[in-house]
Amino acid sequence: MGWQIGAWIMRACARPLGYRISEFGPGLRRARLLEPRAEKLSEAAGRQPRVRAVAPLAGQRGLRGCAPRVLCLFAWLGLALGPAQPASARDTPEIIAEVSAPSYLGYLSSLPVYAGDSRGYDYETGLPEPDLLSARVTIFDSLVSILGPQNVYYQEVQAGGFSGQNIVGVFPGVDPAHYGTYLVGAHYDAIREPGYNTSGSPGADDNASGVAGVLEAARVLALGNFKANIYFVAFDLEETRTSPQLNSMRGSYTFAQNALATGLDLRGMVNLDMIGFHWAPEARSVSVTDALAGGVGGAVADALERQGMTVNRIGALDWSDHYRFKQAGFDAAWVTASDLLDNPYVHSTQDYLDNTVYGSAYLDAEYAAAVVRSVVDYLGTAAVHAPEPAATAAIMAFLLIGWVLRRRWAGALASDRLA
Repeated sequence: MGWQIGAWIMRACARPLGYRISEFGPGLRRARLLEPRAEKLSEAAGRQPRVRAVAPLAGQRGLRGCAPRVLCLFAWLGLALGPAQPASARDTPEIIAEVSAPSYLGYLSSLPVYAGDSRGYDYETGLPEPDLLSARVTIFDSLVSILGPQNVYYQEVQAGGFSGQNIVGVFPGVDPAHYGTYLVGAHYDAIREPGYNTSGSPGADDNASGVAGVLEAARVLALGNFKANIYFVAFDLEETRTSPQLNSMRGSYTFAQNALATGLDLRGMVNLDMIGFHWAPEARSVSVTDALAGGVGGAVADALERQGMTVNRIGALDWSDHYRFKQAGFDAAWVTASDLLDNPYVHSTQDYLDNTVYGSAYLDAEYAAAVVRSVVDYLGTAAVHAPEPAATAAIMAFLLIGWVLRRRWAGALASDRLA
């Protein structure tokens, strides 16, 4: 909103001084002082930089020499008052409607999820397989394109002899000090374990389906403006273990323990793990852990039912990344398709995107999109829609200053013409 106020002030003041502002946008972050016939404002690398010519109108005289300096000053002040939010931040119902099955499928199909792919770790060297590295880059770049490079980073993860990386994206809220932080996450590694599955797995459902859900949720929630921070995290080293359960879920463990140590006000975590497969299309059932009472599990289950899903509300389970957050004392729940272990291809080489099962397509993007809509419903509601950014009082003060200066300049111009 700050840049819009700056634009309004510039337009309001420019015309009586003999200047015309041709185009605006929220990406301006600095501007050099202009002479009366300067062609452009300097642009900084920001979101959608679109400020263009400040040019004098024909036949105007008077205070034009100093006007561009004053106009640029007020434009900069207006821009500095507000964050680079979308020109018209959407409210939660509009954002939910933006979730798209084709968009979700686009994120899913961009990952190594095809026959022969394997997103695990080499147990002899401790190094990630090439497909895992490829997925890491793709996820990072996708979050950067949605949230901006300043809001995406890697978090180092250590587990036994393995070194991994979580991928963390942050959509900053306007008042996280009072409204806290919420998180949706999914692990992006796939199984490859000696004595269990030495051939690896493409991991289309387990768990590229969840990662695609996180990316689609980030895409649509970034259209809004919220009071709480929202984190979008792809966890590494969920599947990898040196002994049963001892070192699994290490990416989520690292994040949760770091959040605890740094005092992150994390008020809710949703874990998406295997959300693409369901054996009975007509049932559209989904399971949610920790949903027998209130909290995150209950709220997400309610949101799923609003989407017309049949919800299997179950108690606590320690099988996936949400468990590490619960261990750290955070409220968390796991959302997974159908009835938990119905997928016959999980943890196998058959878990690839274009496979078939029971005579039908293996994964269902429309079904997964309905799950994502429910998660977006929960997050958008919990994070609290913020229609206006902070500093409204300061913005109104600059509006008043602009109005006063406009009247004075208009009067001076009239006197100049009479003279």
